[in-house]
Amino acid sequence: MESEKVFSISFRSVFGAPRRERARRAVTLVREYVEKHLGTPVVKIGPALNETVWADGIQNIPKKVKIHVKVSDDKATATAELADVPFTLPEAEEKPKKEKADAKADAKADAKAEKAQNVEKGQEKKSA
Repeated sequence: MESEKVFSISFRSVFGAPRRERARRAVTLVREYVEKHLGTPVVKIGPALNETVWADGIQNIPKKVKIHVKVSDDKATATAELADVPFTLPEAEEKPKKEKADAKADAKADAKAEKAQNVEKGQEKKSA
């Protein structure tokens, strides 16, 4: 069973960073905080949390954020999202990529077949 926890993270320490690094450091702070408190090596940041941190640009981040974290059964991954937003992570769309790869493979196979036919036709013409 997946467990959930709620945290309130202050970005006070991030405001000491250079202005052009604040949003990146805030996201890193969230990852490190969750790793430290839950002991998970992989932390995924939800889209709403990411958009909240980056909403006003790289320089102007929020003062603090309330998040809830869902930890997987094997405690290998944790997913952090804003406290008011349900967990929705975009699923990887591998099917279109495979279709592209299949289309390329089919095109190569067709090209090879045409080349072989042209070579055979060329040999028939020479022998005739």
